[in-house]
Amino acid sequence: MTERSNDYPTGNPNGMSFLPGTGWRYTGPEGYRVVFDGTGPDESGWTVLRYHGAHTSPVHGGRGLTEDDAHAMAARLAGQ
Repeated sequence: MTERSNDYPTGNPNGMSFLPGTGWRYTGPEGYRVVFDGTGPDESGWTVLRYHGAHTSPVHGGRGLTEDDAHAMAARLAGQ
């Protein structure tokens, strides 16, 4: 199996964002991340997280997935 990245970025690679009224500011990386949390039975312990800077939160419907399903969901959400 080919090694996959667990991060699916959606923002500017350097973490900069244009904020109206203030200009360019560093807001940190953003995107979707696939992690193994071991909560599901057998192979279905994968979760898709939304990350922005240092903050992460699970995506609705993104828990208890197989690895392939988690990567497919993260790629779809990131528009890849």
